[in-house]
Amino acid sequence: MVATLPEAARADLIALNFDDLATGIVVGNAYSANDISFSGFSTYSAAGIGNTSAPNIAVGTTGGYQVMQVDSGFTALSLSAGAAPASYGGFGGTVTPPAQIWIMSGDNGTGSVLASANITGTLSNFSTMNFSAFGTAKSMVLSAAPYQAGMDYIAITTTSVEAVPEPQTAALIMTGLGFAMFGNAVRRRKTQEVD
Repeated sequence: MVATLPEAARADLIALNFDDLATGIVVGNAYSANDISFSGFSTYSAAGIGNTSAPNIAVGTTGGYQVMQVDSGFTALSLSAGAAPASYGGFGGTVTPPAQIWIMSGDNGTGSVLASANITGTLSNFSTMNFSAFGTAKSMVLSAAPYQAGMDYIAITTTSVEAVPEPQTAALIMTGLGFAMFGNAVRRRKTQEVD
């Protein structure tokens, strides 16, 4: 029997750029093989947008909160993003707050905000945003009006919990096998001398 250390974490880097998806579709569970899902995002043509890959970006299509869920959790996130500027029309007019990225502790945009930042890139030239040193998060929220903001080049450092064999146990097993083999050899010699 091999003893294991409980919940030893391993980090994996996952890179997404939405170029393996068709333009104009819901992102949804397209990256479920990596335990990542999207709610409120569709692909959109990246033509004419600086600091993106071609042909696609992901655009938030629902008002309020669009969510990227990472089931295994993550400890760092980098992305390229751009948004239409905030606009305020005054009393009785339309108010569009600045688009923001929130890093959340819970599933599907719940829990505590671990990190946040306004999106400073524009619709014609995305800028890079980096988030780290926030512990372990489970989701990212794009807080924006419908079609106000998009993102690309997402790099996610995930955490995977796996049982890792304890080194001392392996050494004890090898030592025990060595003694057993030595004892067996001594018995054989004694048996041969008696005959």
